Amino acid sequence: MSNLEATFGRHWVLSGVQGWKTRPLEHDDIAFTRMWRNAQMSVLRQSEPITPAGQEVWWSEVYVPESSWPRPRQLLFMMLDPERRLAYGGFTNIDWNVRRAELSFMADTDLTNDLSNYEIVQRRFFAFLLDTAFGIYGFTRLFTETYEFRKRLIAILEELGFRFEGRLRRHSWDQDRIVDSVVHGALAPETKVPGWWELG
Repeated sequence: MSNLEATFGRHWVLSGVQGWKTRPLEHDDIAFTRMWRNAQMSVLRQSEPITPAGQEVWWSEVYVPESSWPRPRQLLFMMLDPERRLAYGGFTNIDWNVRRAELSFMADTDLTNDLSNYEIVQRRFFAFLLDTAFGIYGFTRLFTETYEFRKRLIAILEELGFRFEGRLRRHSWDQDRIVDSVVHGALAPETKVPGWWELG
């Protein structure tokens, strides 16, 4: 049993959202996450497609061993509704000494063609991460790095209490161009985490 499962139990129901739940990432999920990532490389810091073999190596040699550490470097979750997997993500680049983590999020590629539902999933997932980070793990700071052209995502982060902290000029390679990235941060004392029922 991983530290995630020992801490939370097997599943967590999202209060006020019928049938939605989150759970720790499982082996059966990684074929989906690989496909999502490969289809959406234009918004990720990922320069090459992930192969099935490469994903298996990551799972068995990186993620599973780390999940048993007292202080893992990443903690990942899957969000589901009664019919399918919706999104995954969590905390990466964790610094346990200062209780800081970077947020990670990736939705089912099919959702990217349905903007309204996609943004509902984004809001609920980020609110889940805020609540988990500040309420369960005792993190004091979360941060994100976002390509500057992702205006809607930036707006959602700011709606949820993330503050613009700076621009990294000509910082990231996006397929065939160099783009700016923007950094947002949320501090536990400054952030009011919305309830799930507020994010329909």
